[in-house]
Amino acid sequence: MKNDIEMLHIDKSYNGFNILEDFNLKIPRNKITCIVGPSGCGKSTILNILSGLTHQDKGEITYIEESLISYAFQEPRLLPWRNAKDNLRLVLKNKMNEALIDSHVDYWLDSVELSDYKDYFPNQLSGGMMQRLALARAFAFPSNLLLMDEPFKGLDAPLRHKMIALTRKLWQQENKTIVFVTHDIQEALLLGHRVIALGGKPTTTLDELEIDIPVEDRKIGCVKLARQQGYLYDLIEHGSLGVKNCPRIQQIKNRFYDQKSFETLPCDDEKHPRKL
Repeated sequence: MKNDIEMLHIDKSYNGFNILEDFNLKIPRNKITCIVGPSGCGKSTILNILSGLTHQDKGEITYIEESLISYAFQEPRLLPWRNAKDNLRLVLKNKMNEALIDSHVDYWLDSVELSDYKDYFPNQLSGGMMQRLALARAFAFPSNLLLMDEPFKGLDAPLRHKMIALTRKLWQQENKTIVFVTHDIQEALLLGHRVIALGGKPTTTLDELEIDIPVEDRKIGCVKLARQQGYLYDLIEHGSLGVKNCPRIQQIKNRFYDQKSFETLPCDDEKHPRKL
């Protein structure tokens, strides 16, 4: 994929209810774009339109035809009658030289620390191991666009943070274009090069934040990220009320962008910051 993908003037409705109306979104190639917003704001609908699982009523998506797409869902969706290795082999069939598949599978099992469990079936793996296997499957597939729909939903905090770190590691290895949907603002800030905040009915883009801290340097406890997290929380909270041109939203944005002194803060302002 050589070009950025753009959703242009997209409309989508269900049962007469407008989810997306004149919606626009740019997805830079080889970057992680995170989308955050309240339930029902159209996050999963955006992924489904990008993947072709559903079609927009109006509008166009540029350069999507250049994309080979893989999808990571909220649940692992592993085949219970296939072991870990065969779950990965299945998605590679007819996608690469048969002689190279086993070494490719072994590489990805090793990347998610599951080499010792390659012969285990899903019911023999823990929840976290199944999530890691599903993540390896999504990255192992020779795609250039990876769609991730709240893949860490339901995991406890320590395991979720491990999965965030693993996703960053795998992205650095493969440099895929990723669109990552989540309810968790901290998750988005720890992963995304860009964070898109959605709200309103029909869905409105409340803001787009470019996160200038290198992905590998993001830390829990970073003042800069904490400030961005608070801003996005306030923005989405008021944006979810669905009040068009709400003056409070503009006040929140003005306050955030006027405080320029925070822009020079490093991401090591804690004495002992915890790096994922």
